[in-house]
Amino acid sequence: MVTIYEPDQSHLSLGVLVGISGSALLFLILFIVFSWMYQDKLRREELELIEFYPGGLYNYQKIKAATNNFHDGRRLGEGGFGTVYEGTLLDGTAIAVKKLSTTKEGMNEFVEKSRTIAGMKHPNLVTLMGCCAGKNQLLLVYEYIGTKSLEDALFGSDELIRARLDWPTRYRICLGLAEGLTFLHEGSKLEIIHGNIKPANILLDNDLNPKIYDFGFAKLYHKQKSEGTMSYSAPEVKDRALEASADVYSFGVVMLILVSGMKIKTPRAGGDTEYLVDEAQIKNRRGTLMDLVDQTLNYDWEEAEMILRLAIQCIDSPPFRPTMSTIVKILRKERSIETILIKPNGD
Repeated sequence: MVTIYEPDQSHLSLGVLVGISGSALLFLILFIVFSWMYQDKLRREELELIEFYPGGLYNYQKIKAATNNFHDGRRLGEGGFGTVYEGTLLDGTAIAVKKLSTTKEGMNEFVEKSRTIAGMKHPNLVTLMGCCAGKNQLLLVYEYIGTKSLEDALFGSDELIRARLDWPTRYRICLGLAEGLTFLHEGSKLEIIHGNIKPANILLDNDLNPKIYDFGFAKLYHKQKSEGTMSYSAPEVKDRALEASADVYSFGVVMLILVSGMKIKTPRAGGDTEYLVDEAQIKNRRGTLMDLVDQTLNYDWEEAEMILRLAIQCIDSPPFRPTMSTIVKILRKERSIETILIKPNGD
């Protein structure tokens, strides 16, 4: 009689189970370690991207969500090295986000500069609330004023807003711009030069008060590329560093546009182009400067004449341009324009 013994199944199963359990535990440990390392890498990358400077408790993800992932439908416009998007934060705050692309060296300069101007407030400036920086991109977060610029109001298709640009409003816009630029040049701790004053960079609130946009980075823009529209820019900026007098020149051009209701350049028959600055200087020499005034306006002659003469002085050579603070005093009628006009020798 042959007796057959079955193998010890319980002993074999226990060994297999121990092996399987050990492998599973090792796999789990490796999975946790690699997951932690991957998440840490993502966190470090995101921290580089969302490092925020004074202005508010935001991060890149919140700004991305606020603009619907920078959706084209939220795009307000382009220029000045970047694209501007409209956004809404979770608390309902409306913002405008300018998305810039720059070099790594330029990134550091932009971030340092944003620290200086973030939170700077003046009734005639669009407030920079803060910025996100990283991976050769910079997000500048501004208060949202609206989509209407002075350019839109003067030359856009909205007849109703153009009808609101009566003489008192245009005069008030001139004064508001002068006060905003005076603050940038003289009222802040550092002299801040805009470098690209033009109607498209002047936003209007619901009451048509002017707000200067995109200030504080002019010297950085200028270092990388000449970004100012040359028709509005002082001639000397091609060959020398930006100075406050360059803003005075551009302000003078904007005053000419406001008073005349004309664009900076107008195509003429035969392919010629008429430039407003040249036309103003020609009329000034001929003694017919007042012919520039928009005849659809019910304007104050003395105020219009004063603004045009002031504009001519602003677009003169740099040594003869008044400071913005002097311009403010003249527009407030605290000082006569006669005190700054250049007199011929012997007069």
